[in-house]
Amino acid sequence: MLQQVMTAPGAIEFRQVPTPQPAPGQVLVKIEKIGVCGSDIHVYHGEHPFTKYPITQGHEVSGTVAVYQLGDKALTVLPFADVEEGRWYVEAVRYAYENSLMEGTSGTAFAPETNLSRAMAVQILYNLEGKPAVTEAATFTDAAAAGEWALDAIAWAQQTGVVAGMGDNLFAPAAQVTREQFAQMMYNYAKYKGYDLTAAGDLAQFTDSGKLQPWAVTAMKWANGNGLINGFEDNTLQPAG
Repeated sequence: MLQQVMTAPGAIEFRQVPTPQPAPGQVLVKIEKIGVCGSDIHVYHGEHPFTKYPITQGHEVSGTVAVYQLGDKALTVLPFADVEEGRWYVEAVRYAYENSLMEGTSGTAFAPETNLSRAMAVQILYNLEGKPAVTEAATFTDAAAAGEWALDAIAWAQQTGVVAGMGDNLFAPAAQVTREQFAQMMYNYAKYKGYDLTAAGDLAQFTDSGKLQPWAVTAMKWANGNGLINGFEDNTLQPAG
C-alpha cells in the first residue's frame, strides 16, 4: 500500500507500506504505475489513466495494491474494466462501490449502462440502510420471481413503506424502474428516516413535466430540489424513462 507523507509544507512523498489483505469481496488490482501530471495524481490500470486525484507534488511509484492511502483518505481502485476514466458517473460508481451500495455484475464488470430493475432499486436502498434483519417475508405474490438475492430487500422495502407495489399485490421485480418510481422510493425512504422533506424543485423548467403521474409530483419535486434527479440537456425530465 502507498502512504502519503507530508515531509515539509507543500511537499508530498509516497512510501511503500505492507499491502493489506483484501476484505471479503475485495479484488486486488494490478496498478501499472502511479504518476504525477501537473496537479493531479494518475493511477494507471492497464494502458490508460484509470482515475486521478489532485495533489501538490509527488513522484512515480509502482506495485500491486487494492487500496492506497492519499493523505488521510483511503482510495479504492475500482476493479471494473467497463468504467472508463472521464465518464460522468465514475465518482458515483466509486462512492457506491466503496460504501457497499452496489456491487459489480462480476469481479471485473459493473455494467454502468444497464437499466435498473425495481428489485435492484430496493436492494440499493436496503444496502444503504445496512441490510437490517428481516423477520417476515414480503406479501407480494411475485416477490419470489426476483431471486433469492433480493427477497430480504423487497420484504424490508414493503414493511418500511419504501415501496407500495404495482397494484394487485404485485411488485414486478424485473420491471425497469422509472425515474418517477425511483423518486417516489427515495422520497418514501427519506420519510421513513425522518429526513427533511421541504425541498422542492421547480418542475415547470422541464418541458415534459406534465407527463408526471399525479402520485409522483411531490416526490419528484423533492428529488429535484435535492439534486437527486435532474433533467436532460434537451430540458426534459423524462419521468417514465
